[in-house]
Amino acid sequence: MADERDDGRVSTATDEDRTDERVLFGLWAIIGAGVCLSVLGALTIGVFVAPVVAVLAGVLLKRTGPNRSIVGAVSGVSLMLFFVAWNNREGPGEVCTVKPQFSECAERWNPWPWFVVGLMFLSVGVLVFYLMGRLRSSR
Repeated sequence: MADERDDGRVSTATDEDRTDERVLFGLWAIIGAGVCLSVLGALTIGVFVAPVVAVLAGVLLKRTGPNRSIVGAVSGVSLMLFFVAWNNREGPGEVCTVKPQFSECAERWNPWPWFVVGLMFLSVGVLVFYLMGRLRSSR
């Protein structure tokens, strides 16, 4: 299934499909991050993010249909989990910051559970995406 393109290069449909699916994987990852942000920030920003994410997911699903790139949403959840881990990197416990005019203290969570769970979500999404591609190419 090789086609000659306008610039004289020969391309195969499978190479272009893979590139497109990787881009779609990234778009689904952004949607997954938005869903996670909606859940983690349900009482604050989440109520504003959820409708936007729902519309974007609907548009993306309607334009591309269901394909293996949708598992990017699973990997996208990891972005918010990594963000929470980063914000708590000085924890666990009370962390005080001294500034010239004042000092402030805040309670920080242990960042490692957030990081490990984020790594699991990232790994599962990428692994499933890869394995689904291998299964499809072996048929």
